[in-house]
Amino acid sequence: MVIPGVEATVILADGRTWTGVSGDAVVATKTKVTPETPFAIASVTKTFTAALILRLAEEGRLTINDQLSRWLPDYPNAARITLRMLLQHTSGLADFFQNPKFDAALNRAKLRVWTPDEVLPFVGKPAFAPGKGWGYSNTNYVLLGLVAERAGGAPWA
Repeated sequence: MVIPGVEATVILADGRTWTGVSGDAVVATKTKVTPETPFAIASVTKTFTAALILRLAEEGRLTINDQLSRWLPDYPNAARITLRMLLQHTSGLADFFQNPKFDAALNRAKLRVWTPDEVLPFVGKPAFAPGKGWGYSNTNYVLLGLVAERAGGAPWA
């Protein structure tokens, strides 16, 4: 696998930062990566979201067996979906990234920052009944981020 470009920042204990860059941001034009180059962070946030949900469970603010309806009562089928199912990709929820309309919207505005309220309408019909299968779905983690905000009383970020 070839990784054309990379950027990393280290925040030191005293608050100082170090940033290093290498490679191409745009391979076709040989445009180099700079500290200002935007990168999609993709699924890296799932690790942080899962850790946050588990921390909130450890603190007693929620349990991973909570029904989604405890936190998002208006979300479709939320009474049949648990936080554990969201964490394990067994909720049956469709992945909003698989909706061709979302893909088209994403390609029209590649640098746009999307909110949960803007991406959730792109979720399609469930792939299977909650707990009856496994299917990777970014939707699960968008919902977990909303749960974390409500349970933690602060923005996910």
